[in-house]
Order: sequence, then C-alpha cells, then structure tokens
Amino acid sequence: MEYRRLPRGGEMISILGLGTSSIQQASEKEIEETIRLAVENGINYFDMASARAKQKLGIILHVTIMKSWK
Repeated sequence: MEYRRLPRGGEMISILGLGTSSIQQASEKEIEETIRLAVENGINYFDMASARAKQKLGIILHVTIMKSWK
C-alpha cells in the first residue's frame, strides 16, 4: 500500500480508503470481513462522513480493527 503524509498532523494515510455509505446495508459479519480485509491490505482511512448509522459502524470498525491487531 502506498501512503501519503497529512500536511498538518503528519499522519500517514493510505492512498486508498474504504467508504462506508453503502456498507451499512450489509450484515455485521460482512461489514467485519470487509474492514478486516481492508486493514490486512494496508488501508487505514475509513470514510464515515455520509454513513447514517455512524455509531453502529463506528463500534463495528473499532472492534474489528482491535481484533485485527491481536
């Protein structure tokens, strides 16, 4: 994965991101699998700006990433 440095904070962000506007229609298992695959492939940018169920997706995103780091 290729990364770019953010100008203000200096964080390294993947050049590809995962948008979540349509993922919320999937089952929790499918969402977890999609996030897990994204993380395993170096994606560290998740766009949740247009997600209607931000709280639910945020929790799933957090739990899945924590599982991936174990």
